[in-house]
Amino acid sequence: MLFTISISEKGAAERRETFDKNEIYVGNDPGNEVMLPKGDVSGWHARILARDGRFIVSDLRSRHGTYVNGRKIAEATIVREGDKICIGTCVLQLAVPKDRSRHAGQDADVGQREAALEAAREAVNRYRTLAKSRPDAFLPDLAASLQNLGMHLSNAGDHEPALEATREAVDTYRTLAKARPDAFLPDLATELNNLGVVLSDLGQREAALEATREAVDAFRSLAKARPDAFLPDLVTSLDNLGFDLSDLGQHEAALEATREATEMQRRLEVSPRPLGPTERGSA
Repeated sequence: MLFTISISEKGAAERRETFDKNEIYVGNDPGNEVMLPKGDVSGWHARILARDGRFIVSDLRSRHGTYVNGRKIAEATIVREGDKICIGTCVLQLAVPKDRSRHAGQDADVGQREAALEAAREAVNRYRTLAKSRPDAFLPDLAASLQNLGMHLSNAGDHEPALEATREAVDTYRTLAKARPDAFLPDLATELNNLGVVLSDLGQREAALEATREAVDAFRSLAKARPDAFLPDLVTSLDNLGFDLSDLGQHEAALEATREATEMQRRLEVSPRPLGPTERGSA
């Protein structure tokens, strides 16, 4: 998701930074997307998750805490445009640009994106033909190409075609996972997460919640067997679940999901990044 962060500090000029991703970290370590070289800012101080024009801020057990509109947060907290996030002596405010065409470099990428979309369509057509004659060999490639096509369509704002491609990818991975869950359940869980996002973009919130819940269940099962590999993906799917529940007005359940995600994130703080393949960049 494209958004900007305004960073201000008493006695210093305000600066703005623009991001086109779903998650960033804030702290005084140079590895953070937003680096605040201040003594009252921890190395990995806070995490910001962005989706659908809204944001979730989590404190990462920082020394001096993170504040939203003057209140110290103890768990993942939903913030909106204009809310003030205080980290040390710095104040951060988040916003979604009204005119995305102002994003640096975006216009220059249009031609490349159109070419990538055409290539994704061609790949789907090619693997669909191959999978008809040799499904054992090429059905996984068809599923992956459909997943890729759905991503490109979604990034282009073509949400209905993106939904069609993503649903077919889910159905294909479901078939594969039924035969070989060890190999394809992670792919199915990832694509269910993606399906939830596309459905949410189209306002189909009940269906989005159903898909996201299934993704959470799948990643919970995977993380139980291999926490080192799948806990980060479970964190992301729980964050998505919190968004979907909040969209439907189920605020207590949304808070429970984000609280669980925060607790798991704390367990991953020894190495807080990267968080895993299910995080949707530009989505």
